[in-house]
Amino acid sequence: MEEETMKKNFFLLGMMMSAPLVYAGGMGESEFDGSNSSSVSETADTAVTLQEVAVRANFSNEQKTPLNLTTLSPQDIRIHATAPNYVEVMQGVPGVYATASTGNYGDASLNIRGFKQDNIAIMLNGIPIQGLTSGSMYWSNWMGLSDATYAIQIQKGMGSSMLADCAMGGLVNIITKTSSDTPAGEVAMSVTEHGLLKTVLNYSTGRLANGWSANAMLSYTNGNGFVECSHVSTLSYMLSVNKRFGANHLLSFNAIGSPETHDQRNTELTNAEVEQYGVGYSKNWGYLGGKKYSIARTLYYKPYFTLQHIMHGESFSMKN
Repeated sequence: MEEETMKKNFFLLGMMMSAPLVYAGGMGESEFDGSNSSSVSETADTAVTLQEVAVRANFSNEQKTPLNLTTLSPQDIRIHATAPNYVEVMQGVPGVYATASTGNYGDASLNIRGFKQDNIAIMLNGIPIQGLTSGSMYWSNWMGLSDATYAIQIQKGMGSSMLADCAMGGLVNIITKTSSDTPAGEVAMSVTEHGLLKTVLNYSTGRLANGWSANAMLSYTNGNGFVECSHVSTLSYMLSVNKRFGANHLLSFNAIGSPETHDQRNTELTNAEVEQYGVGYSKNWGYLGGKKYSIARTLYYKPYFTLQHIMHGESFSMKN
């Protein structure tokens, strides 16, 4: 008798526990049937989608973007206009290590947060200029670029890119000069104690009739550096022609080139050689026919032409 009473009590307890479960299951079915669909849709809409940020031909606002950006103004670039290496303008930027690699004119290397140039995206007006296969960047092939540069924006760390690159360390976007609002011209000349002479001519037409404008730059560098047998001779040019269509469209054609010949020092020196002969010593040269001859002479010319359509929302602006 007691056994039958215990069985009935367990049965009633099981019925009491299962009732809320059945009720809860009924509510779940009614939600999917549509009677409570509003609560489901509200929950789904709370998902947050992070939008990508890409550095293109325009400048990003350092105060509004989550990226770690540093912008070098035209004043910063003018200070390093006579530097033998382009990347020296980036010295002093936190997280950026820019240095001359061999001591020769134009030869340099760039590191961002420990990453080499192979893992840094180098862009000119938003277009990659590195090697297509290896990602290498040879700054000596762009000797006249410093005279044609308007500003530089450096992104440190990984960011979103529309291109299939391996920019783990960061991105460097170089913006070239365009025509000013009014006609302007500039002549600059510099010379070093080693006899390196550099002359720069720059002229801007300003805004012409029918929306046309143009800017031209010509630079000539010739002489020797502090390293033995490190002669360099290069003629650099830049031409920018712009045509504005209305208030929202700009067609921009840019041509940049720098045919150059320069001697390199490819062999590293030991500490004993530096102490004995000095930092300007080179083992890559000798005499041939009574004249100095370098076994590491580079002759290179890579013209660069671009045609861009810039919308009003993508154009960059910067206060001098």
